[in-house]
Amino acid sequence: MNKYKMINGSGLEVIEKLQSIFGGTFKNDVYETDTTEVYLKYEYFCPFDGVEIMIHHVKYKKDMYMETYTPDTNEKNIYFQFEYIGNNIPNTFTNDTDRDNAKMMSIMSSKIPLSFVAQKGNEVKWMTVRVPYDYYHNKMKHLEEYIGKAFDKDSNWVLYDIAPMAISINIKKLFDRDKNLSTPLLTSLFVCSAIENVAIFLDRIIKRDPLSGSAINMHSDDIERIQNIKNELTNLYQKTPSLNDLADKYGVSISKLKRDFNAVFGTSLHKFHADYKLEMAYNMLITKQSSITDVSRHFGYSTISRFSESFKQKYGVTPKQIASKFQ
Repeated sequence: MNKYKMINGSGLEVIEKLQSIFGGTFKNDVYETDTTEVYLKYEYFCPFDGVEIMIHHVKYKKDMYMETYTPDTNEKNIYFQFEYIGNNIPNTFTNDTDRDNAKMMSIMSSKIPLSFVAQKGNEVKWMTVRVPYDYYHNKMKHLEEYIGKAFDKDSNWVLYDIAPMAISINIKKLFDRDKNLSTPLLTSLFVCSAIENVAIFLDRIIKRDPLSGSAINMHSDDIERIQNIKNELTNLYQKTPSLNDLADKYGVSISKLKRDFNAVFGTSLHKFHADYKLEMAYNMLITKQSSITDVSRHFGYSTISRFSESFKQKYGVTPKQIASKFQ
């Protein structure tokens, strides 16, 4: 398995590094390469004040290990990431087709080192929005009340949430767009999609319970632990593991586990997993010819009535209404 080390910098720095490793061309703001190891296509937009929007499409033809690093001399940035196909936030890939039904989104500081093992055959598509210090300081400083002082020296932090269907639809429009769009229309499509996705995410953050705490200045080991637990939960359809079992498995106290998870996700571990399974169930109902009985059993509900009650409480409609509308 080949191993690669990537810079965690601006979009142009990332593209330059990829080009140095895998070759390819960067023309008209599109970087593309097709090698025996990987297919890469990155579309780049920098519409204003250093804010960078990128659409990523990666197909792995061989297993590979990749990690990122941030040079001490690099300016700090905030990264918004939105999954579309596959799981790129942050580290785990899976071949389970149902896993593609519910996506995650994250905000993180540029200081966090990431690593992942990509498996042959995996395909990943996602959107990123990079916000530099000057833009944040001039336009978004009011958000410190919700995400903390994001550019404090040496801070490590990340916030996660489940991406709603609206975000998947926005990104799908970009990948499925008319390839003959003029430059003004194409730019506006990317910018509007990025603005709406960021706004939806920030709205979720602002509405979080203030008692959930702040994920700013968490130790990198704590962030990695929470990411691993998140990966475990998002690949588990049945009963949520107990806090005792997870605390023992990851070597922390129950109180620390609860505190760190709440800080990153803005909710309890059990509620996150329940909401995630409902989001997957919602997507399964609208994208597959699956019966309500099969869906409820697939996600670990003991009875259809319990599944319907939880579903209606979250979405305001019953599974039957959703299935009737879309199937």
